[in-house]
Amino acid sequence: MLSEGLYGLDYQAAGEPQDVGGPDFKFSDLHQPDVHQPDVIRSGLAVLRAGKIIGTDCCGSVFFGACEYDRQHRVNRVSVRLRVPPGGELVTGVPTGSDGAMFDIVAAINEASGPHATVEVAGRPVTVKLTYIGPLPH
Repeated sequence: MLSEGLYGLDYQAAGEPQDVGGPDFKFSDLHQPDVHQPDVIRSGLAVLRAGKIIGTDCCGSVFFGACEYDRQHRVNRVSVRLRVPPGGELVTGVPTGSDGAMFDIVAAINEASGPHATVEVAGRPVTVKLTYIGPLPH
C-alpha cells in the first residue's frame, strides 16, 4: 500500500530495460530534443493524501487524480489526468501541439513488484518508478 506523503517519480519511454533513476542518470538527459529514446529519463514530484494524487514534472506537465488500494489483490490502482503544456512533447516523442493536450492514465502498482509500473500514454508505453520521500506536514 502506498503511504500518504511526497513522492519523487522518474519515468521514461519503455524500451530497453534500464534502472530508472539509476547510477547513469544525468540531469542533462531531461531536456534532450529527441526525447523518445528509451534511455532518456524525466522526473517529477507527486503528493498522495486521502486517496487523491497531484503532481508535476520537470517539463511543466501536471497531473491529478485518485489512488485506491485493492486489499484483495494487494495492488494500488491509480488513475490520473495528465495535462501537458502547449508546445510540449511526451517522453515517447509524441508532440502535444500548440494547444497542449490532456491524457487519462491508469496504473496498477503491485506490492510484490515494488513501486514500478508501465503505463500507456497516447498509445505508447512509459515506465514509471515512485520513490517515497517522506510524510506531508500537518
